[in-house]
Amino acid sequence: MSIRAFTSFASDPQAQNWFSVIAYPVLFLSFQVLHSSRPDNDASTVSPADLAVVEALKLAFNIVSRYRSGESLFRRRESGRAVLWDASDSAEGQPLQSLSSHESDDTAVSPERSEGTEYKDSRPTTHSWLVVVCAAALWAGTAYITSVANLFFDVATVHLAVASSLVVVSYSLYALAGRPITIAVAQSIALQLLGPLLVKVTLFQSSQSYLTPSLVLLSVAFTSACSVLLIEHIYHSHGPSLFNTLNTALFFSGFFLHVVICIIQALLVPPSATSFSDWSLHRISSLVVRARLDWTILSVINDHDAVLERVLYSFSLTLLLLFISLHNHVLPLGVLAGSAVALWASFSYLSQELYKSHQLHDTPAYDPSSPSRRRCITAWIILSILGLGSSLGIMEAVVFLPERPRVGFDMFSLPIDTACQRRELPFSHPPATGDRGYRHFENILLVVFFSHPRYNTNLDYYREVYSEYFPNILFVGPASREDAGFNHSYDVLVDTYQASEDLSDPQVYKMGGRMAHHMLYTALQEHPCYDGYLWAPFDTLLNVPRLQLFDQRRFWYHSPFARYVHNPALGREAERNASYHAPSARISPDPANMTTPWKGWGEDWWWGSPHVGLPVCMPAYNKIPEAQRARLAALTGAPDRLVGGSADTMYIPTRHRGAFMSALALFLQTDCFLEIAAPTALHLALPRGEDILFVDHWWIWQAPFDTAFVRGKWAEGREVDTFHTFHWGEPSGADGAWVPHPERVGDVRRLLQDSAARQGVVSFPGMTS
Repeated sequence: MSIRAFTSFASDPQAQNWFSVIAYPVLFLSFQVLHSSRPDNDASTVSPADLAVVEALKLAFNIVSRYRSGESLFRRRESGRAVLWDASDSAEGQPLQSLSSHESDDTAVSPERSEGTEYKDSRPTTHSWLVVVCAAALWAGTAYITSVANLFFDVATVHLAVASSLVVVSYSLYALAGRPITIAVAQSIALQLLGPLLVKVTLFQSSQSYLTPSLVLLSVAFTSACSVLLIEHIYHSHGPSLFNTLNTALFFSGFFLHVVICIIQALLVPPSATSFSDWSLHRISSLVVRARLDWTILSVINDHDAVLERVLYSFSLTLLLLFISLHNHVLPLGVLAGSAVALWASFSYLSQELYKSHQLHDTPAYDPSSPSRRRCITAWIILSILGLGSSLGIMEAVVFLPERPRVGFDMFSLPIDTACQRRELPFSHPPATGDRGYRHFENILLVVFFSHPRYNTNLDYYREVYSEYFPNILFVGPASREDAGFNHSYDVLVDTYQASEDLSDPQVYKMGGRMAHHMLYTALQEHPCYDGYLWAPFDTLLNVPRLQLFDQRRFWYHSPFARYVHNPALGREAERNASYHAPSARISPDPANMTTPWKGWGEDWWWGSPHVGLPVCMPAYNKIPEAQRARLAALTGAPDRLVGGSADTMYIPTRHRGAFMSALALFLQTDCFLEIAAPTALHLALPRGEDILFVDHWWIWQAPFDTAFVRGKWAEGREVDTFHTFHWGEPSGADGAWVPHPERVGDVRRLLQDSAARQGVVSFPGMTS
C-alpha cells in the first residue's frame, strides 16, 4: 500500500476502527508494567475493589464518549457496519447459529467489510439485557478464575492459556456461525500460539515443581473464549448505534457484581489494614490503564470481531515476553525464533484483515450458507466437553486451594536458577532417591541457627524430619565445641560473633544467642538464590502444613500489625478474635521517657537494658532512612517506637531481602539485642500498602517441650504454627548429661500429618489417600 493510499485510508472514517488495533498492544504492555511494579501488588491475587473501580472507570469513559459524540442515551448513530448477529426474538434462542439466517448477513463478516449495505439496529429486549448481565458475569468470572490460576502457575503460563482461547473462538465461529477458516488463516492462528509458547519455554525453563490443578488452565482458556464470544454476539446482534448503550449496561452490571463480592468478602474475611486505605497514584494509574485496555478490547470486538481481538492478545503477549527477555539482558535463539514466528503470523493475519476491509465492496466476505447440522452437533459436543473440563478445573482448584504454595512471581524477573548458581548446602538434601512428592518449599531456604554449638543429635533429628519438606536447609552456628564428642561442629556455616555466654552477672546478662541476627545476615548474604528465607532455631517446632498456607511473597512474623492467615480447623471466628492466637510482639516505650532504672529482663524485658536495649539500639535506628521510620511510626502510632519479641520464627521474601539486610546491618553495628533488632528491621523493610502474615508462635519455658504442647493447644481450640522450646532430647541424671529421644522424630511426623488433616491438605507426605 503506497503512502498516498495509506493517507487516504487513514482519513477514511472506517479507518478509525483500526486505531483501537494499534492502541491494544501499547495499553497491554503499559498495564503489565504498571501492575507488576505496583508496591502493593500481589500478582497471584485479584481485588474485587480494584475490579469495581475498573468497571466504574469504564462507565465514566463510556459517558465521556457519548458526550463528546453528542449522543443522547438512546440516539442512533450512522455507521458503516453490517449486522452479523440478530437480536430478534427468534434468533436469541440460538445466538451462534442465527448468524447466517438473515439476508443482511450475506455480505458481511466484520464491521467495516461492506459498503452500500442497509444496516439494521435491533432494539434491545428483556432477553437482550439478561444476556448483557450474563456477559458481565462471565467477564468478571474470567478475571477471578485467572487470579486463581495465578496462585498455582507463573503469570506467563496463565497468559499463554488466555492466548490459546484463540483456537476456541475461531472454531466456534467456524462451526456454529459459518465463518470460513482458510488454510492461510489456520496456519496463522497456529503460528501465533506456537511463537509465544516457544518464547515462554525458552525463558521460563523451570516448570512448576509442586502438585497443581492443571485443568484450571483449561478453565482460563474456555471462560476467556466464552466471554469474548458472548460480547461479540451482543454487539453484532444489536447494530452499531447501540454500542455505548450496551456498554453502559455491561459496565454497570460488572460494577454491581464486584461491589456485591466486596461486601460478601468483607463479611466473611476481615480486610487487612491496607486493603482500601492505600490508593496510591501508582495503583490508580494501573487501574486507569486497565480500564482503558478493557475499553479497547471491547472496541476491537465491536469494530471487528473476537478472532481479531484474540490475535491481538497473542501478538501483545509475544511483545511482552520479548520485553522481559530484553529487560533481563537475555536473548537466546529460542526467543528470537519464537518472536519472529509469532510476529510474522500476527502481521500476516492483520494485513489480510486490512486488505479485506478495503476490498470487500468488490468481493463477498464469506460463504453465506449456514453450517451443516452435523458440524453444529459436533461443535456443541466438543464445547460441552470443554465446558465440563473447565468446571472440573475450577473444582480442582478449589480442592487444591488450601495447599497452594503461594509463591510470588515477578512478571519481569526470570526464574532464579537461570541467573544465579546456588552454593552447596551440606547436610541439606535427604538421602532418599527418586522424585520428591512434596515441593511447596522447593525454592525456600530454611536457615536453622544454633545459639550454642549443641549439634550432634539435634542436627541429625532436625534434618531427618524437616528435610522431607525443606530440600534446602542451612545450619548456622558457632564453631567452638561445648561438649566433647558432638558431631557436626564444623559442618555448619560458622558465625561465632559474640556467641559466648556469660550469665554470672544478672545486670550484664550475656545470652549465647543475643547476636544471632549476625548469623541471619551472614546466611542472607552468602545464599542469595532463593525465593525466601525461613529463619528458626533448631529447637523450634515448625507446623509445616500450616506454613504452606502462607503467602511466600509476604513477611511472616507474630507482629501486632499482622494479618491472620485463614485456618480451616478454627473457622472465621478465630480471624476476628485475638484470644485464639499466640501473644504478638511488643511495641517499645518512648525512649525519651525511660527514666526509671532497669529492673532486669524478667520484669522490664530488654527495653531498658543499658547493654543491649533501647539506649544501644536507638543510634542505629536514627540512621534508618526517614521514609522507613515514617512507615514504622504510622504502624505504631508514634515516632521512635521499635518492635521487640521472640525472633524464633521469621520469614523474609527475597523481594524484600535487600531492604531488610540494609536495616539489619545498621543494628549490627551496635550490640542491640536480637529480639529488638531483627523484628524492628523487618517492620522497617515493610513497604507501604503491604501487610505481614501473623505466625501463631508460642514461646514456652515450662514442660511439655514436645508434641504434647501442640495437641494441648488444639484441644483448647487454638493453633500452633511454631513454638519454642521443643526438645529433641532431655537432660538426665545428676550430671545433667543430654539424653536424646529418637522417638520424637516419629512423634513430629505424626503431628504434622494430623495437622495436614486438620487443614484439609490431602497431598502431604505420609498421609493415605
